[in-house]
Amino acid sequence: MQGMGRTAGRNKPGLELTELESNRRIQLFQLLSFVGVAMLFAFGLLSLSQGLMQLALLLIGVAVVCVLNMVWLHVQRNYNASAFILASCVTLLNLVLVATGGVSDSGLLWVYPMAAIVVFITGFRAGLYLSLFTLLACVVILYWPNTPLLQASYAPEIKIRFLASLFSLLVACLGCEFVYVNSRGRVRALHESVQRASVTDALTRLPNRRFVSESCIRRGFFDRSFEGGTLLLADIDHFKKINDQYGHEAGDQVLSSFAEYLVTVTRDEDVVVRWGGEEFLLLLPGLNLQRAWNRADEIREGLGQVAFDDLSEPVTVSIGLAEILPQMTADSLLSLADKNLYGAKAAGRNCVVG
Repeated sequence: MQGMGRTAGRNKPGLELTELESNRRIQLFQLLSFVGVAMLFAFGLLSLSQGLMQLALLLIGVAVVCVLNMVWLHVQRNYNASAFILASCVTLLNLVLVATGGVSDSGLLWVYPMAAIVVFITGFRAGLYLSLFTLLACVVILYWPNTPLLQASYAPEIKIRFLASLFSLLVACLGCEFVYVNSRGRVRALHESVQRASVTDALTRLPNRRFVSESCIRRGFFDRSFEGGTLLLADIDHFKKINDQYGHEAGDQVLSSFAEYLVTVTRDEDVVVRWGGEEFLLLLPGLNLQRAWNRADEIREGLGQVAFDDLSEPVTVSIGLAEILPQMTADSLLSLADKNLYGAKAAGRNCVVG
């Protein structure tokens, strides 16, 4: 429905899941970074004590970059950039370990966990590209004829088994990440569907009372975008009589048709809500009390020209108004509009009071 589409921007159903996913990624990133930095410093100092100056400087240098990267993430909250920096450092370290062999040619053993970390912190797509680059670079380092890059002495069987096992590990990690991304998308779609249903009236497809509570009211006051506007409560006159005389199916049709009518005669910025039963709430931002009264009276008069199937008499509506002022709480505004609505009923119905 148009009425729901115009107000959906105020309520983003998938926002909670997106924020949860972002927090999960950041927590994983921080945990892996802390563990990685501790190990890099430890092995860097160990290499330094063994006289392996180049390896020690590489490990400590990567550790320092990781620390600075964590600080930058904390300040900027730019996870994608921080993840790319960390993944690039880890990938570079992996290639250096493959080329140099690390300590006693054991560097290959550390490539496995760090290659998996790259996939999990960058996500499926970036992880796929970095994994392909890592595999291709390893093939070049290990098999390019007379390459000066390879400083370690690996047996041919070790090279083949390393590449095969690394390929298998990366396929498994990327497969897990792919399944996770797809399932997360389905969960998000289901969550958004449930959220939309929870704030949408099933009969009229308009936003419901819960939508107003969650999306239009902040800390007991209507959102500042509505200040200077007016709140309307509209109640279909003699609705019980319509149900008794024509049946509940006809009554439901009246509600649906009235909702469609309200959507067609209001502006894009207006909010049209089924408040409950035969009551509808309208939020008209930017319209002061006098202009809103005129608009409400136009709505009331226009309703008389609407034909309702199976009804032999026109449908009328009573409307109560309350101007949305900054100092007035949402409860007091709703109470005032409701009081004026009852005043319209007491005045003979089919009129506007405010």
